[in-house]
Amino acid sequence: MWQDLTNTTDPDDDDPENPDFPANACGIAMEAQGNDAYVKVITTAGTVYQTHGDVEGNAFIWDEGWTQQTTPTPVQLRSMKFKGDLRTDGRVNRH
Repeated sequence: MWQDLTNTTDPDDDDPENPDFPANACGIAMEAQGNDAYVKVITTAGTVYQTHGDVEGNAFIWDEGWTQQTTPTPVQLRSMKFKGDLRTDGRVNRH
């Protein structure tokens, strides 16, 4: 059964509410293990939110709100100056 995780109001019992869905969501990850399932969403601002669901047989029950998680620290990329073809000593013309 389809459930809208962006649903912030409870129009009927077939699609329960999930309050506080994050605005500007741009990425999603889902994990299910045993009777628990989790969905994490990252926004365009880099904020991460999570909701929990229950697994009942082949169905997921999403009826909990979204909570903000600790925002991850961006990875610092290391770089070095390009030195050309590493098979040479760096000079373009060796003649």
